[in-house]
Amino acid sequence: MPSDSNFPLEQRIRAPFVKGAGLGKRPRFADDGWDGDFTQRAQNAAGNDVIDVVGTDALDNRLVAGELYRPVLTPIRCQIQANGKLATTNPFFVNNNDTTPIEIAYMTCTFSVAAGSTSTGNVVKDPVGVAPGGGSTCMTGTFNLNATANTEQIATLVGKRGTPALVLGPGEQLTLKISAVASLAGLFVTVWVRPRQAISIAQYHRHANGDIATGVMYLNILPGTVIRGVAMRWGTAANNAGTVTMDITKDASGTAPGAGTSILTAAQSVKGTANTTVYPALAASAATLTMAVGDCLSLKTAGTLTALADLVVTVFFAAGPPQHIVVGMSSWDAAAVDRTVFQADNNYYQVVDCWQVWSTVSTSNTQRLTKDSGVVAPGAGTGLQTDNTNTGILTSGTINTPIGSLLLTAVSTKPTLVLGPGDCLGLKNAGTTASLAGVFTSVLLRKM
Repeated sequence: MPSDSNFPLEQRIRAPFVKGAGLGKRPRFADDGWDGDFTQRAQNAAGNDVIDVVGTDALDNRLVAGELYRPVLTPIRCQIQANGKLATTNPFFVNNNDTTPIEIAYMTCTFSVAAGSTSTGNVVKDPVGVAPGGGSTCMTGTFNLNATANTEQIATLVGKRGTPALVLGPGEQLTLKISAVASLAGLFVTVWVRPRQAISIAQYHRHANGDIATGVMYLNILPGTVIRGVAMRWGTAANNAGTVTMDITKDASGTAPGAGTSILTAAQSVKGTANTTVYPALAASAATLTMAVGDCLSLKTAGTLTALADLVVTVFFAAGPPQHIVVGMSSWDAAAVDRTVFQADNNYYQVVDCWQVWSTVSTSNTQRLTKDSGVVAPGAGTGLQTDNTNTGILTSGTINTPIGSLLLTAVSTKPTLVLGPGDCLGLKNAGTTASLAGVFTSVLLRKM
């Protein structure tokens, strides 16, 4: 093990045990760790044999009880479909005020239309008080945004575990910087983080003032989901003379976005100091903070939003069922345009459930979830639903009333519901789509 002048060998050997001995928290070492390709074992209760506990193998696979183990990571996504909605700086996530930070583990990028000229993308971490894109890079190199469309790019992270640029502390923000937007469209960047308090999160991010409006930011499809925290941040504060606030409401099925019950003790003013993260207090009632299947969370605006820009809101949930994540996708920037909903990291995922809601109907349009592998365009892959003879969910149903999907059920088709590394989930539109608006899609995935 490498030496450290501040912590001699004796202290390093004792480090894993100091907390258990009542001597405080163990030191953190940048190069801390056992040798690779090892197995840690324990004596069995009878004392006549040993049991594999944890370890790694020669391929750096993690082992638990001698078996391969792949942890569930949380996907944080920056998805901006329309070319006109992209900016050179696109903040998309703000961290909560948890005392334990989260760590970036993996990053990917894809897009459906290339920039058409030289253009690069870079994910940066913005500390509190730093304007969007003004922080430190999380990558070595950049994404090539003028490369082949619908092709996964995997980032090289800027360092190993514990590197400051890869650790998000309380209130820190992630921003996607683009050197030139040009003709770029269908951009989908995923930052996978090691979870600390939750597997699923709800995200709302809008760069331009004119795009900030009341709307659904999460559709719940897991019974008993509990809200545990909210973080908000803006790059330019509202400056209207009157009150300007953001609230988050829990809207039961059939309730218009923003017309439900607030999950906060008070709406949050967005006229405060820019680039400073705030953590609005949650409502006291446990019932208010517990979501039923079909409940939505909506961001509710109040007042004249003059000047407000680069608004980012994140809602954090208590951990749900093990190995499961819910990914939500708002179609705020082009409701009826085919798009990517999710892209797998280097793990395998099974599609378990899919729900949708909309605020304005389209009487003859369907939306279908698809599995898009390789260089297949968003929505052009294999359909995953049996609704209406595998054409998807007809979006002529009652507004603000979530509807679940019927996934493929035959044994011969079930493998289609499994996403391999790099596979995408797409959303395909078919029919007349002019009036469709306020669409939100939630998909439940199980890591295999």
